[in-house]
Amino acid sequence: MKKYLIILFFLAGYIFASSNYEVIYDQEYKNLPFSLVIDNSGIYSIASFDVNGDTVLLSSFNAAGIYKFYSGKFISRTDPTFPGKDFLSEIIIDKTSTLNKSVDHKEISQRLYRKNFLVKNSYLIDNGGELIGSKNERITINVKSRNSLVIETENMNLPQNISLQFPNNLSCADLIGIDAEGNLFLVIEKYLNEIPLKVSREVYTLSNSGEMLSILQLPNIKYLYTLKDLQIDSDGNLYHLIPDKNEVKIIKWSGLTAKTPGIIRYPSEFDKEIHFNDFVPTDEIATQIPDLVNSSYEVASRTEALRIADTYVLHQYACSSGNLAPSDVTAPDGDVVRTPLWLIVGMNARIPYKWGGFNTIAQFDAGLQNGRYAGDINTNGVSSYAVGVDCSGYVSRCWQMSYHASTAYMPEITTQYTSWDDLKPGDAIHKVGHVRLFVERNINGSFKVAESTGRGWGVSYWTYTTSDLEAYTPRYYNNMIDSYNAQRPTFTDVSRIDENTIELNWDCDTTGILGYRVYGSSNGFNWVLGIDENTCQTTSIQLPNTEGAKYYRISSVKNNADHSESNWSNVLGIGNFSSEKKCLIVDGFNRESGSWRGPGHTFALKYGQALKTVSVNFTTIKNSQLLNSSFGLND
Repeated sequence: MKKYLIILFFLAGYIFASSNYEVIYDQEYKNLPFSLVIDNSGIYSIASFDVNGDTVLLSSFNAAGIYKFYSGKFISRTDPTFPGKDFLSEIIIDKTSTLNKSVDHKEISQRLYRKNFLVKNSYLIDNGGELIGSKNERITINVKSRNSLVIETENMNLPQNISLQFPNNLSCADLIGIDAEGNLFLVIEKYLNEIPLKVSREVYTLSNSGEMLSILQLPNIKYLYTLKDLQIDSDGNLYHLIPDKNEVKIIKWSGLTAKTPGIIRYPSEFDKEIHFNDFVPTDEIATQIPDLVNSSYEVASRTEALRIADTYVLHQYACSSGNLAPSDVTAPDGDVVRTPLWLIVGMNARIPYKWGGFNTIAQFDAGLQNGRYAGDINTNGVSSYAVGVDCSGYVSRCWQMSYHASTAYMPEITTQYTSWDDLKPGDAIHKVGHVRLFVERNINGSFKVAESTGRGWGVSYWTYTTSDLEAYTPRYYNNMIDSYNAQRPTFTDVSRIDENTIELNWDCDTTGILGYRVYGSSNGFNWVLGIDENTCQTTSIQLPNTEGAKYYRISSVKNNADHSESNWSNVLGIGNFSSEKKCLIVDGFNRESGSWRGPGHTFALKYGQALKTVSVNFTTIKNSQLLNSSFGLND
C-alpha cells in the first residue's frame, strides 16, 4: 500500500502529503447480498453504512437487516431492522419484534445517527440540522442564509457559537461527526448553478476551537440515493461511500485534522459526474382531462395542500387477505397487481403507492371495503381493481385538482421559479417522471417534502439535501393562491379551570396576526372549526368542559386581505370522565424535522385515546410547561 500511495501523490500533486487516501472496500452491485432497484424517484440499494476496524456494515432500502463484511467478504446478516434505516455499529434499532407491525410505518423515519466521540463515544440523532445527543448534548447546524452558516452547541466542551461565511452560494450543511479530540466534520453543499441545478460538496474539518483545518472536495458521483455516505471514527478518519455506476467503494481519508492550505481533491479517476436522477425512468400514465373541467377555475390553497398531504400519511385502515397480493395476481380487468410487501392483514397506516393512482381517502377506504387491492407496485399496467396514489396523483390531490395531472403535463399548469429559495409550502419539486410536494426548508437548508414513492412504496414525509435534487426544478401551481401564513402556533396546554371550564393556551409569533381558529375533535380524525379569528384574538381561550374526551389544535390567521391561515398546531386534549383516576400527558416531542416530518404532530392523541378506553381523566401539556407552577402532579 505504501508504494501505491507514493505513486498516487506523484500523479496527483494536488493531494497534500498530510492527507492519506485508501480504498478499504470495493464491491460490484451484482455481488451484494441485496438487490438494486431502479424507480422513477431514484436508484435504491445501499441505504447506510458504518466501518468498525476491518469490518464494513451496510443496510439496504430493499431488504431488512444489517449486512456485515470482513476484509471485503460478506460474512453475515445481523440485527434485522426495517429496510431503509440508518444505524451505527454500536446502535441497533427497530429489532425483529417490530418488523411485522405495519401500523408503525405511519412514523417511518429518516432518522440519521452521527458519531460523537468527544462525549465518551456517544451518538447524536440528526433532526434536519438539530442534533440531540444521548447525554443531553445539542448541536444546531443553522444555514442562516446563502452567506452564513452558524454552528451552535450546548453541554459540550466546544465553542458555543461558530460562524462560517460564504460568497452567496451556500445551500445546505450537516454534521458528519465529532472525533475524540473534538474536531468537527461538516459536509457543505454549495450552488454552482440553480437552473439546471448543479451542486458541489465539500467536507470541512474544524478544530475544537472552531479553526478551519482542511477542506476536502468530494466527487460528484451518486449513482445511488443513500441516507448517509460519510462517516468518521474516533481518530478523525473520514470514510466516504462512493456509489459509482457499477460498483461501490468506501474510501478512507486520514490526516484531515492537520492544518492544510488550499483544497484537497480526489485523484483523477473520480473526476466524473454520475447522478441517479439521470438514469431513472420517466414513463408514466398520460394525463386525461375531463371534457367538463375548466382548470382555470380550480383554485388551490397552500394550507389545504399541506393538510391533505398529511391525511395521506396519517391515515389508518384495516386490510383483509383479499386486499393483499404480495405476489403477482391477475385482476378481473386482466392487469397484473402486486401490493407493497409492508402491508399486513390487520391495521396499516399511510396510503400505499398505486401505479396510476388518484384516489381520495374516501375512495381508498371504499375500495378496500369492496375488495379492491391496497396499492399496486406493478408498473406495467393500471388496474381498476387497486386503490392508492402514485407521485403525481398524490400531488394532484394535494393541489385540489379534479383530474390526475402527470409529471409530463405538470409544466403546462405550473411555472418554474428562478431560485430554489423562492419555494413556498405546497409548491412542487419536479422532474418529468417524479414530483414531490414541498413542505418547508429545515434549519440546515435541506428540503422537507411529502411524496408517494417507490422507495417505501407509499406516502411519507422525507428530507433531501440539495445535491439529491439535481435534475429537478422548483415550480408553483398556477392556480395556487399565493398568500401563505407560516406562523404556526405551538399548543402548550389544556387545563381544567373548574368543573365546568377548561382553558387552552398556545404560543405564536403574533406579528401581523388577526386572530386564531380553534378546531375540535372527539376522535382525532374529524376536525370541526369551533372558534374563529373574530372571536379568539389572544393566545388563550376558555371553553366549556364537556363529558368525554376532546382534542384541539390551533391555527393563526393573518390580518391581510386573504386572511391567510397557518397550518395546524400540535394536538392536545382533555378527558372528563366519572372516574377518580387522573393522568397528565406530557408532550415532549421535539423532532418535527427529524423522524416525524409532518407539520403539527399528533402524538399526544394516541395516549389520550388509550386513556379514553379505560375512562381515565387526563389533561395534556407540552414539556416546556412542566415548570409552570400552575401545573401540579397531585392536582
